[in-house]
Amino acid sequence: MELSTKADISELRGDMNTQISELRGDMNTQISELRRDMDTQISELRRDMDTQMGELRGEMNELRNEMNLKITEFCGEVNTKLEEQNGRLDKKISELRGEMQAGYQELRGEMQAGYQELRGEMQAGYQELRGEMKSGYQELRGEMKSGYQELRGEMNAGFNELSGSIKADIDNLRTWFKIFAFSALSIIFMYSPNFITLLKYIKIF
Repeated sequence: MELSTKADISELRGDMNTQISELRGDMNTQISELRRDMDTQISELRRDMDTQMGELRGEMNELRNEMNLKITEFCGEVNTKLEEQNGRLDKKISELRGEMQAGYQELRGEMQAGYQELRGEMQAGYQELRGEMKSGYQELRGEMKSGYQELRGEMNAGFNELSGSIKADIDNLRTWFKIFAFSALSIIFMYSPNFITLLKYIKIF
């Protein structure tokens, strides 16, 4: 009984191994088929994606070309408008410059006329002031000259008076000095034997 059981187990194990091998073979076959199907689908999907990418690139290139064309047209229109606007601005600037130049010339003429008028008034005032100063100077000079002559006369009179007074005082001093000297010499003469020397001193006076 035991041997029969072992044989059954061995047979069962052999059947299981066989089934497992068959199942593994079937699974490998299915996996291979599935892998081939997946590769095929991936290849097809890649081709489809490449095709769509190519179409998308073409559309993008067309869109880029259209955008570049529109941008070029827009830039041309902008440049045209800018040129027209610049022309208008140049014209307005020229007109404004002409008006400013005319106003400047007019203002310059008015300033020149005002300057000439002011210069004439200043010249007339200067001549009038110069005449008044000259007249005042002549009058002052006459007064100073008259005062100077009067002062000079007074100084001369005072000087002559003082000179006469000083001269009189000097004459008086000289007279008194002669009297004093003569008296002294007389006394010395009376007591000195040097008569000739004394006579020389007397001749001095």
